[in-house]
Order: sequence, then C-alpha cells, then structure tokens
Amino acid sequence: SKTVYYCTDEWSEFPNLDAGFIQEKEAELLRQSDVVFVVSEKLRAMKNGQNANTRLLPHGVNQALFAQALSEDFPVADALVGLPHPIIGFYGTLASWFDQKLVAEIANLRPNWSIVLVGKTITDVTALRQSSNIHIFEPCPHEQLPQFCKGFDVGIIPYSLHDPRMQSVSPVKLREYLAAGLPVVSTALPEARAASEAVLIAEGSEDFVQKIEQALKQDSPTHKRQRSEQMKLQSWKARVAEIDRILEEVPREA
Repeated sequence: SKTVYYCTDEWSEFPNLDAGFIQEKEAELLRQSDVVFVVSEKLRAMKNGQNANTRLLPHGVNQALFAQALSEDFPVADALVGLPHPIIGFYGTLASWFDQKLVAEIANLRPNWSIVLVGKTITDVTALRQSSNIHIFEPCPHEQLPQFCKGFDVGIIPYSLHDPRMQSVSPVKLREYLAAGLPVVSTALPEARAASEAVLIAEGSEDFVQKIEQALKQDSPTHKRQRSEQMKLQSWKARVAEIDRILEEVPREA
C-alpha cells in the first residue's frame, strides 16, 4: 500500500485550530507520504518543499447531477418560486470569509435583483438581513442544490481576499455552478481565475455589478450547455482516474 495525503486547505490558517500543532503534525505527514494531492497551486507551492511528489488535483464535480438544471422540466427549488428575476445565487457556508459588505453593496446598487444565499450560518449576518432583496435560506441536502441552480441566473463566489485562506481555497461550488450551466462571477480567487474562461473576475461592488450584468447579457442556452459539457472533463470520475494513474507511477517509500 501507499500513503497518500489529500490536502484541501491550509489548515494552520484557521483561527479555531492550533497553528503550531497543525504545522508540526502536517510536516510529519508530508515526510511519510508517498504522494501528496493538493487542490490549488498555492497549496502545491507550500507543500512541495516538504514533499517533492506533490501533485495538483483540483476538486471535481458531479456533472450529471448538476446538469439536470438544464432540463426544461427539472423543478426549481420551492424557496425561489415567486422571487423576481434576475436571481443572483450563492450556496455554501456563511462564514467569516464570506464578504457580507460586498454582497450588501451589490443588493443596494441593484434593489430590483434577488440575492439568494443558501447555507449554514456560522457568523453574524444581521447586516445582510437588513436588505429586503437579500434572501437567506437554510442549507439543503447536496442532491437538491441543482434545483436552486435551476432558478439562479448567475452564480457568485463573494469571498473576501483579506482572508489569507482564500489564496489557497478551491471552491467546490465553482464547478458545480458551471456544470449547471450558470455563468459565474467571483472575487479574484487564484483558483477562480484559473478554473475556466466562463468565470468573470470582479474587484469591488460596482465592478461586481457590472460583471453580473455582463454575464446576464451574454448568457444563452447555448452558452449554458457549453459550460456544462466542459465540466464532464472535470468530473469526480476523471479525478479518480488521475489518482489511479499517478499512484501507479509513484514508487512506495521503503
């Protein structure tokens, strides 16, 4: 057998964890591992010095699940029924790295838009609840997320670049949005820049609004299908095949 370390985040940067302990134990794990898989270029740069066999393996996507949103008879989530379009959607944890100020400013600049946020709340979102066109819903089972994507007009990733963790994060939702056919607007996360030409990068609330408007204007059924089809090459099945290929060529440390 071989020892594999699959690294999805820079855990030492999480304030609720003991950074020194994490770094010590991770260094030990990196020394022992035959291969290290990381989900972002930043993580590869950080771990490669401790294990030369560090390989980039971005998150995959259940393309077939999210591609259901392209079907005309696929149902929209009940929570979205009756909300005025365009619906600008996000799902994921509402945590400290979620840029509330940015989203509140977007809602204020375009009061006719519906801003929909779906997910677990682990930080104070009082400021968001003050905007009448921001709608916050409880998290739902993963298999129901395509129903929300069906009702979204644009998927957003408004993560704060002031949080150092965002330099190495690889949001799973990015490829899920695309697999559902959605145009995506994101803050300048390195992995968002690298993920796809279909992702528009915005800096600041006014630019974010402009990029959303650009995405709305340029979108079409053809573009939706193209985005989704491109994600077939980035399915979890494809990722597992890549893992198998790499493990076959990596010798086991004595």
